[in-house]
Amino acid sequence: MRRGNASAPPRVSGRQGQRDADAEAQLSRLGLVLAVLAVAANGCVQPDEWFQSVEIAARDVFGAKIWTPWEFGGSAALGDAVHEPCRSVSFPAVAAHAPLFLLRLCGGSIAWPRLIMMIPRLWALVISILVHDRLLGEVWRAAGLDDEGVRVARALRRTSWACLVLETRPFSNVYETFGLALCARLAAEGRSAALGAATAVVCWWRFDFAAFAAPLGLYCVASSSKSTAKAIATGLATFAAGAGLLVLGDTLYFNSIDGSVVVAPWRNFLFNASTENLRRFGLHPRWFHLVVNAPFLYGPLLLFLGGARKRSPFGKALDASAVLGLAALSVAPHQEPRFLLPTACAVFARAAPRVARLKWKRKFYMFWLVFHLAVAGFYTTIHQAGLVPLLRRVGAARGACDHVAFVGTYLPPYSVAGPRAGAELFLHDFENDAAGLGRRVAALKRELDGGAYGRCASRRLYVAVAAPALPAARAAFPRLGAAVASFAPHFSGELPPASFSQLVLGLYEARF
Repeated sequence: MRRGNASAPPRVSGRQGQRDADAEAQLSRLGLVLAVLAVAANGCVQPDEWFQSVEIAARDVFGAKIWTPWEFGGSAALGDAVHEPCRSVSFPAVAAHAPLFLLRLCGGSIAWPRLIMMIPRLWALVISILVHDRLLGEVWRAAGLDDEGVRVARALRRTSWACLVLETRPFSNVYETFGLALCARLAAEGRSAALGAATAVVCWWRFDFAAFAAPLGLYCVASSSKSTAKAIATGLATFAAGAGLLVLGDTLYFNSIDGSVVVAPWRNFLFNASTENLRRFGLHPRWFHLVVNAPFLYGPLLLFLGGARKRSPFGKALDASAVLGLAALSVAPHQEPRFLLPTACAVFARAAPRVARLKWKRKFYMFWLVFHLAVAGFYTTIHQAGLVPLLRRVGAARGACDHVAFVGTYLPPYSVAGPRAGAELFLHDFENDAAGLGRRVAALKRELDGGAYGRCASRRLYVAVAAPALPAARAAFPRLGAAVASFAPHFSGELPPASFSQLVLGLYEARF
């Protein structure tokens, strides 16, 4: 008797199969529409979506004055370099420089802050739908999924909050995920030379990619038409060549602030190897990825990971890539859901065949949508959602040099505030340091009195404060007036609101 694919769903009637196919097509279309809407959303997932790409590109392409991120050689206001750079410029070059350069060719400038925010997001979405989606389909088929399994996996992925929100933001984790799909396809085809070069590039974006790539590299060598020795030598040679070019590019880019050779992933690894360095970003138990972040990222899909009776060798390599990557990421005590994005390729590949066999598949789809649309809605419309409209408001003001102190919000990006930022508008991040707010206010007063930001005929001071931090702000600024403007909803997890009425970010005029 001829045995079928163990992961394939049982046969269903033509009419039922067509209804299922129509439902999955509708899910995919819904995901695309929602992702396009997410591009324009004000919500902010994490400051890295600005400071690891868009801010650097806005400075380099449009000449914007920014607060240079510490990872790129600075941390003091307006780009004074005080840190050793530990990020490769190759990532923002792909994720933000390229789309913003296209915007500049079309006549764009720093006076278009809304587009500076949206174009890198739209660029990521286009790559996600047109390139990443196609690569994933080929990878999933190589892992043993049939047409229905691929269709189900694609529908689930496109309606997941990771795709709707994270893959529309220029995070390095997102482009690492794109890179994993490319490397998986190259490994499936046994192309060791191309795989070596691609792995080098993605490792320079995120050093943890080495763990995800290792099982794929082993499979590529084992399945290559070349001899084992030749396949290994070819892959290592192209990896070394790619790494050498990346080191050269970073060394030249950072030459003005760092005279030494810049091996970005090694420097980044050394920084992340220190628990003390990571403490300021938040520490988590080692099991946090497995117990909290994975369920938050994938929701009910994790219930369908087991049960595959037969896996192809490439499917096993894909599984090993996700497992080894998860293990490597779990070593570090700072853990966020987006770090797990490269596991998505294997997770959807394993779960989709079982979802396809469900008798109550449509009910599952409804539950899936409720979960993921709720998370997506939170991150696009509520989470730190007052920050961008507030920056646009102060960026459009005229008539004086404005200083805005931010309390209880994420670090404010200069590129969203328009051409006044860094010239007539200065942003001061007071973080969530309620206890040290008075000290920070006194330090800012000394800087302003000393002319640290230039001399202005007139000067206004504003405080942008999340409602839960308002009592501390009033204590630090005794002459804090009434709210000039309010932006809601605005949620900050660092300072959780006590009630719905505190889901507000207020802008207050202040005096020392």
